[in-house]
Amino acid sequence: TGTAHAYPANDSKLDEAWVYYHDAGAPVYFKMGQMFTGFGSYSDPYTAMPSLVQMASQFNTQALQLGWTGDQGFNAAIYGYMLEDTTTSRKHAFGANASYHGELQKGVNVDAKVSLITDYRAVYNGTATAPASGTATDRFDLGQNAWAGTQTALRKAAWTGSLSTTFDGFDAHATYVHVPQLVAGSANTKVNIWGMGAGYTTTVNVPMHFNVAWEKT
Repeated sequence: TGTAHAYPANDSKLDEAWVYYHDAGAPVYFKMGQMFTGFGSYSDPYTAMPSLVQMASQFNTQALQLGWTGDQGFNAAIYGYMLEDTTTSRKHAFGANASYHGELQKGVNVDAKVSLITDYRAVYNGTATAPASGTATDRFDLGQNAWAGTQTALRKAAWTGSLSTTFDGFDAHATYVHVPQLVAGSANTKVNIWGMGAGYTTTVNVPMHFNVAWEKT
């Protein structure tokens, strides 16, 4: 049996549709279109649902991206995207990320990444539709998947970092998202999310992965 889902009219869209150019003889590439940005870590330890860290960092938007791919596992990118904030002339935002993936020593693999964006208002709801400046939308309600509140939403930068490693079947990861301040006049309004976990992969007839994780906001 199947399940029918009703979608609003004119609401269909692609998650990703982009143009990519990379000269084989150069480490630089160019990407343009609808894409998931490089802010945050997209390697999620859960299979049934996204983690809090992932929900608080990944987002999809129309962007221009210029990146660099190194031959020693180092990568970096900068990108710009638009915000649908019609109440201010500042409708653009920027982001950057740097990462490393490689084998530190025999059998020990490491992934590390640091990301920064200049305007966090676009992230939580998964689109680049920002709450208008000057409106009462200072915080994001996870349960309602929408901005709500009583204070004024402002343009604020945010950063996130992640570190993971694997060794002989064992794996561990740690991720962090920090938003300095979302509203004017309230130093207590912050988003700080930690995520940590460890796991082990083994084969008993079929491959199996056991994982424990902890998250805190």
